[in-house]
Amino acid sequence: TDSSQVTFSVGAVNRAPALAFVPDQMGTTGTPLSFTVTGEDVDGDAIAFSAGGLPSGATFVDEGGSGRFTWASPSLGQYTINVIARDNGSPSLQDFLSVLIDIADPQLLPPSQPTALSAQTSGTKVTLRWEGGSRAERFDNFRDSTKVGSTTDRGYTEFDTASTTQAT
Repeated sequence: TDSSQVTFSVGAVNRAPALAFVPDQMGTTGTPLSFTVTGEDVDGDAIAFSAGGLPSGATFVDEGGSGRFTWASPSLGQYTINVIARDNGSPSLQDFLSVLIDIADPQLLPPSQPTALSAQTSGTKVTLRWEGGSRAERFDNFRDSTKVGSTTDRGYTEFDTASTTQAT
């Protein structure tokens, strides 16, 4: 019988970089919006960041170790950009993610907090009153994480604390 010996040499295997999660981004027209994208490469390879599908006027810059999206004056609408992280390994590998950007009209947003909030009780009923230019379609009332009422009235609601249904 003949025999022979074979030696295999396996070199390092390049693995793709991994982008960190980026949540959906929200902003308002005319108000600057920016966010940073990061990632890592378990092989220690350098990562180059880029993006496609940028809205008009927006920029994405590779900052050497991260990427930065900047939009000085966002326009109304929803946009999706695609971020790519490419390593310099052999072969070069990449990871990508899509980021949703939602730009709203500030005139259509409710205020961040109601003003002149007051509460009055009568037996088990609670009446809430507030002021503000809210443009919300409905207000839901919660007690201990349970919905106890809902109203479309802008500035007034009443609910019964003894049950989970709205009082009439």
